[in-house]
Amino acid sequence: MPGDPRAEVVASRFAVAVIAVTATALAMTTWRHLKKRAGAPSDVERIERKAVALDCGLIDVPGDASLVAKVASLVKLAVNGMPGCTRLYVRLSSTPSSIQAFEKVATVAYAAAAAAKPDVDVRVLLDFNDQAIKGAPELQAYLGFDDASGATAAAALSEARAAAGLAEVAYLSLGAEGVRFTPAGGTSGAADGSGPPAAGVAGEGGAEIATSSTMELAFDYGQFKCLCLGGTFDRMHNGHKLLLSVAALLLSDGGRMVIGVTGDQLLAKKALKELLESGPVRCLRVLSFLRAVRPKLIYDAVKITDPYGPAIVDPELEAIVVSRETASGGAACNKKRLENGLNEMHVYTTGLMGKSTDNSTLDDAADMKDKISSSDIRNTSIVAKCAEVGAVEWARRSDPELEPYTIGLTGGIACGKSTVSKRMAALFNVPIVDCDKLGHKAYVKGTKCFEDVVNAFGAEIVGEDGEIERKKLAGVLFSDPETKAAKFETLNGIVWPRIAEMIKEEKMRLKREGATFVVVEAAILLEAGWDRIVDEVWLVLTSHKVQVARLMERNGFDEAECDKRISAQKPAAERIPKCHVVVPNDGTAEELDPLLTKLWPHVVDRAPATLLNAPAGSLRQRWKWVAVDVLHMSVELASDWWRVIHDKHCEGHRHYHNLSHLSEMLFYADQFELSRPDSLFLAIFFHDIIYEPTLKDNELKSAQLFRDFAAEVNAAYEPTSAGGATNPLTGGPPLCKEDVDEVAAWIERTASHMNGPAEGDLAYFLDADLAVLAREPAGYARYTQQIRAEYAHVEDSDWCAGRPAVMQRFLDADQLYFNNGTRAAWEERARANMSAELTAIATTPLKA
Repeated sequence: MPGDPRAEVVASRFAVAVIAVTATALAMTTWRHLKKRAGAPSDVERIERKAVALDCGLIDVPGDASLVAKVASLVKLAVNGMPGCTRLYVRLSSTPSSIQAFEKVATVAYAAAAAAKPDVDVRVLLDFNDQAIKGAPELQAYLGFDDASGATAAAALSEARAAAGLAEVAYLSLGAEGVRFTPAGGTSGAADGSGPPAAGVAGEGGAEIATSSTMELAFDYGQFKCLCLGGTFDRMHNGHKLLLSVAALLLSDGGRMVIGVTGDQLLAKKALKELLESGPVRCLRVLSFLRAVRPKLIYDAVKITDPYGPAIVDPELEAIVVSRETASGGAACNKKRLENGLNEMHVYTTGLMGKSTDNSTLDDAADMKDKISSSDIRNTSIVAKCAEVGAVEWARRSDPELEPYTIGLTGGIACGKSTVSKRMAALFNVPIVDCDKLGHKAYVKGTKCFEDVVNAFGAEIVGEDGEIERKKLAGVLFSDPETKAAKFETLNGIVWPRIAEMIKEEKMRLKREGATFVVVEAAILLEAGWDRIVDEVWLVLTSHKVQVARLMERNGFDEAECDKRISAQKPAAERIPKCHVVVPNDGTAEELDPLLTKLWPHVVDRAPATLLNAPAGSLRQRWKWVAVDVLHMSVELASDWWRVIHDKHCEGHRHYHNLSHLSEMLFYADQFELSRPDSLFLAIFFHDIIYEPTLKDNELKSAQLFRDFAAEVNAAYEPTSAGGATNPLTGGPPLCKEDVDEVAAWIERTASHMNGPAEGDLAYFLDADLAVLAREPAGYARYTQQIRAEYAHVEDSDWCAGRPAVMQRFLDADQLYFNNGTRAAWEERARANMSAELTAIATTPLKA
């Protein structure tokens, strides 16, 4: 802070760090921070705004179902022509002649995008007269061609969006209009779509229309005021989008759609049910999609606990939309409605989308196994998730010179951990460290662990051979139900640290023998905290049915005893968030091989990444600077804490409060003139390290984890004479109490940014944390979507009441930013963004 006497000493401390870093690191870091700076930037232009990635575009395609070849070509051009594209809106330039014709065009668009880039979220717009694309505030670019019409269309879109209070768009050219394309049939056709339609595309009657026995109806746009549909809607895929889109088109403006989303009670038999998205997340994905493609309707996504849900009790329902796979469900609902004295609903049956990429729907004779399914996506996501693990800021914990790269393998009883480890040993020549066997050796006679266990539980647990008898020890542990938990805690506190030491010793021995990889198999890997001594964690996952069958065969238990043993352990759903890779194991040992063979190359790819070879400008390079170069932490300890920071910020429920948020804050920190950059950097890395939106004490817990970090750093302190870290101000441990208290207080302050004054480095820290509010409008819109995703557990009505209250408190504050420079650069834009968000929420149609 300005005037802080510690800052002068810190300057010399930082100067020592500079000498140690490479020229590359010097080029990356704003090393002007290494000396004291007073005051704030007075020139607004000096605060450069972080650019938001261009990842959301719009393409116009024909709505004429006879031009599906051109639709496919344009969509593929769009997803390939926008390198960072993660979301693509598709606008139909004309209204399809019928809903069946729409199905045909939309199916082709979705299939074409999936063939080109499966991960792009494609959304075919349904409000054919919406010139501003009001449901897509995050839209950034119009994708056209190198002719006047493309630029004109982009300008018209920007004008319409500006009039609606939305972000204008950039124009991204995809090349000359004369581009050629090749239909699925074979020969090239002209860009106007005059070539033959893609092979296998159904005609305009491609959707089967199922009517009840008592009524016949020609379905058309806007036919109904209220209808329903249902499904699991896990991993929102193109089949879901087609079903939801058809339902939306059948409703008139202001109509109500009731979407029944399958609750947990109905998912017990789903394949890989532990990998299903939560009910609230699935509901939110449905609502987000529908409000983007047709915002004028009222959507009511409800969790259902029986196969029927609202379909058999809501008197306003006029129709139900089903797919060919669930066509019988419509008739079943109507039967129940008649029994309940309600009207019979019209039933519309959509086509099914196949997994193949030939731009076709499945016909009646098609094998249903070829349809897109969420269970297949859950399966394929296992390898995709494994690939993602090392994609962002990964660094191994282990020292590659001393230890092999280590996979910690865990799982519940009878999940087949040993089977998986044996297959890995056979396939990849990887040694296995069995922690059960190490545990038996941990307290053998003559060890300190032996003495500690005997002192804790009495000499009566020692047998005639002088060793601890496990049966006698168990007798003591289970002798009194009221003290059992405390006794186990005492035993684990003695034995688990020793086993951790043995694991390290075994790994180092294997490294000396030439091993580059090792698998550590441990049922209690997570409970014992041994995940902190491995590089990544794999969870073996088995269905309950298979677990029971294996236990009955292996141990001779009856089914009740099996259930008792399984329920006594932590459920897989609680383990999964702490694991990097999941390995399903319901089959034979040999059936594991194809999956393991796909997973292993990704492990090999990420194994070389360390804290010391971090790329210049990366987050982990910055962490290395503050941890190793400034605090003089050992590389091992710094690497371990980097992985804590990394893994916490990569938790599945985070959409905004992740590593990208840290990068954005550090981007602005580089532009600030700081007195204590070490304190600011530590506050940034730890301020959101604990983030669970359902809790209200995240900031306090984050501050406490920072204190735990500081205690661990200081505990490893050795005097400078021994080559260790020394605080130049105190001559003692690296982080003095005053520094720790200051950073912890900054972290706690983020619970209420506006609560009190702030100056100096604290002001910069708080301002950087709220810099997102001043993003350009499309970037701010994406931020609001990310925050909504983090609060998926909040009901729609509660969100639409609670979020505006939070925003209004910010708007009521005298100032959002404490520093003169940031306030001048960001205040106006931030207030405009929040006001626009309030307007958007206020105009969202909600059920009465």
